[in-house]
Amino acid sequence: MIHELDDNRELLESDGTPFTAEQRLAHFEFLKNQHVHKRQYPPIEEQLDMIYWDQVNGTTKFKEMIDEIKANQPKTDTSDMSQVTDEFGN
Repeated sequence: MIHELDDNRELLESDGTPFTAEQRLAHFEFLKNQHVHKRQYPPIEEQLDMIYWDQVNGTTKFKEMIDEIKANQPKTDTSDMSQVTDEFGN
């Protein structure tokens, strides 16, 4: 199986051996989802409570909080995987 974002670049272990198919799949899945883990969203319960109180009070605190998180911690653009590297430079 080949990952949807696999751009066929050469990926090597630290000892110079090529990645296996499973390692390639895991590598590109990691890069695809890495941006989600960098964002620091509050717990879902807190988010739901904020939405509730925004509806009750006619406020937009939830949206403002999420906008700030997204602005401060933008997603990694995975549209061109040749531009995306991990901590090992792969």
